[in-house]
Amino acid sequence: YLFTPGDIYQYDACFQKVAQIEFDVSGDQDGLADPSVILDDAGDINLFFLPSFNDEDLTGCNSYPCIKQIQHATPDDDSLESFTGTVTAAIEALISSGSFSDPEVVLRSDGTYIMYVSAAQNTFAFVGDSLSDSFTIPDAYELGDSGFLEISSDSGGVPGAIAVGDEIWLYVTTNTDAGVDIIRRVVSSDGLAPAAEEDFTTVLSPELLTSFSSTSSLSSPSIIAWPDSDWVASE
Repeated sequence: YLFTPGDIYQYDACFQKVAQIEFDVSGDQDGLADPSVILDDAGDINLFFLPSFNDEDLTGCNSYPCIKQIQHATPDDDSLESFTGTVTAAIEALISSGSFSDPEVVLRSDGTYIMYVSAAQNTFAFVGDSLSDSFTIPDAYELGDSGFLEISSDSGGVPGAIAVGDEIWLYVTTNTDAGVDIIRRVVSSDGLAPAAEEDFTTVLSPELLTSFSSTSSLSSPSIIAWPDSDWVASE
């Protein structure tokens, strides 16, 4: 499945679209943005998103400071046409400047979850014991000037992440001096270690993809494990 605000696209193993599903989420919001999904232990879809309100700045504040939320919802049935939001937001954060967007959730080897959130060229981290919990800033980590745990500080935002063994591989969009976006990766044992600029490795750039021009931008990474032989093409 590929989630967009208001629509879900279903693909087969050959990446051919086999269905398009319109969906909505219960709650006070007028819409949603930046949908991010993860499966729980039962294989059920958990949706995280920014609530959208017609009179509010979507990722920032009409006036600072303000409260920004990441909300959580689960499908009402297998049709995926309607989702019910949880009463408590997954994250409720007070921001004094900038933006707060693009959630990404990853399961760690110890059974806890990290939610990464983008703030322009920064990436913040929050931890939850389960997908239905509120995600909070973990103790024992030094916070950045933003007041959040900054995994990436001016090194890249719009995160995507995957667990590889006992490591967390975090991918970010970084704007270069040439004015184009590239994708970079940083690896850590717990997914919470603040990363220095030299810790990042470029994994996608115009130079690495010869079919792209030097002015092409590559951004907004999302990564999954390549499906195994059980994933078959639809008829």
